[in-house]
Amino acid sequence: MEKYVSRFARHEFRILLVQIIKSVFAATLAWWLSTTYLHTDFPFLAPWTALLSIHPTTYRTLTRAAQTLIATILGIAVTYSVAAVFDTAVWTYALALLIGLLLARLRWIREEGITVATMAIFLLSDGFSDDSSQLADRVLEIVVGVAVGCAVNLLIFPPFRDQQATWLTGATLQHFGEILRGIGESQPARWSAEDIQDWLRTTTELSNKLTHAWSQVNFARESRRINPRRLTIGEVSEEEWEEALRRTFTGLSHLQILISALAEFSPQDTPRNRTDTSTESEHLFLASWLEIARRAGQALEAPDSRAFGSADLRRQLANLRHESSSREDFSSAPWPLYGALLNSLEQVLSLIDIRYPQ
Repeated sequence: MEKYVSRFARHEFRILLVQIIKSVFAATLAWWLSTTYLHTDFPFLAPWTALLSIHPTTYRTLTRAAQTLIATILGIAVTYSVAAVFDTAVWTYALALLIGLLLARLRWIREEGITVATMAIFLLSDGFSDDSSQLADRVLEIVVGVAVGCAVNLLIFPPFRDQQATWLTGATLQHFGEILRGIGESQPARWSAEDIQDWLRTTTELSNKLTHAWSQVNFARESRRINPRRLTIGEVSEEEWEEALRRTFTGLSHLQILISALAEFSPQDTPRNRTDTSTESEHLFLASWLEIARRAGQALEAPDSRAFGSADLRRQLANLRHESSSREDFSSAPWPLYGALLNSLEQVLSLIDIRYPQ
């Protein structure tokens, strides 16, 4: 699992570094275009809106850039409208901010709505003028900044999140395998309530990782939208990601069930009325069951092992079910617990057959 996590961290750092460099480049380019070709009195607007247009995905870049453009133009309109009707004063400043913050709550610009009020602050603090030529210059600065930001993020290494989604999906399966292998390698005679709680605690950690992996899958899906790199990288089956995580979530619930069932076999929780024969039967059953669980955990930990599927382990589990039910000394066995262990492990074995994008 550490291999997947370290890969994810390194790749995430590289993407972050590239995005920072692109942000610096976009803002600098927008400022250079403004000072060299536009010759406006407000060269800070272009680099500012260029920075606002750089986002982790190209789809978000375009949608949020459109919101930024609308919000900044609304901010300019609010400032000019308030200043044209009233003289510039402290209460005029407050009124422009109030209107800007109210407009910021509009659903279709809510993510960038604060830009309306921010633009009012910029214009009123810079020394407002109702000169129409300055209005045109400000709008032009904003358009140039948004265009530069979008172009840089779309054309220069547009962010792609497929690898992160794949690695995290693989990491969750490996973590699942580690938990299952640890259970399989444990000694029933030494089980304690603390061991059971530790196993349940690890399933909670796995649940959190699954939630994070699911968010990365959604992020990867978004990163593929309106992304020019799709033409060179090709298509990936998003359904495989979703199916892998969905089945892992299901397997996690069965893992928690079997851990709870194992708690009943803890020496501390063993009922006093069990006979030596039933206790011996439990030992035979648990020894075989734990060996299957151990091998299943190893298969989930090693991606290469999953290529062989779960057929062999399913046969062993079926044989254990048949042998246990046919033994005479198992007549007094706690079959509801055995059934929970057998059925839950059978569901967990299906994770070995999961396929996900490589």
